[in-house]
Amino acid sequence: MAVFKRLATWRDQRNAIAQLNYRIDDLSNDFRSEVAERNLKRGSDEYEQAYVTFRNEYDLSTSEVEAIETLKMLSSARRWEVAVPQPPTDDHDESEYWSWNSSHGRHYLSQNGKRYIRHAVAEEMDILFRPYLSWAAIAISIVSLIVSAL
Repeated sequence: MAVFKRLATWRDQRNAIAQLNYRIDDLSNDFRSEVAERNLKRGSDEYEQAYVTFRNEYDLSTSEVEAIETLKMLSSARRWEVAVPQPPTDDHDESEYWSWNSSHGRHYLSQNGKRYIRHAVAEEMDILFRPYLSWAAIAISIVSLIVSAL
C-alpha cells in the first residue's frame, strides 16, 4: 500500500505544479490583455495598480510551486538518506542552497540546492544498483549465448 500512497502523492504533486504553471501563464496573459485593452501606459496609476495585483498573484503561485518542489526534494533526500544542507538560521538570509521567499516567509531550496540533492540522490542510487546492473549484464550475455547456440 505504501507504493500506491507514494504514487498518489507523486501524481497529486505533479498535478498541482502543472495547475499552478497554467495559472501563472493565465495571469501573464490576462495582465498583457488588460494592459492592451485599457491602453495602459507604464508609470500611470492604473498600470501600477494592475501590475501590483498581477505581481502579487504571480508571486503567490510561484511560491506554491517552490514549496511543492522543495517538499519533493527533501522527501527524496530523506528516502535515500542524503545529507541536506542546513537552511540559514536568520530570516531573509540566503545561502548557496537556500533562498528566502517573502510571500510565504520561509526558505525554499534554490536551483543550486535542488541540483545538489538531485546529484546526491543519483549518486546513492548508482551506488546501490551498480552491482546488480553488472550481474544483469552478465546474465543477459549468458542467456543470449545460450539462445544463439540453440
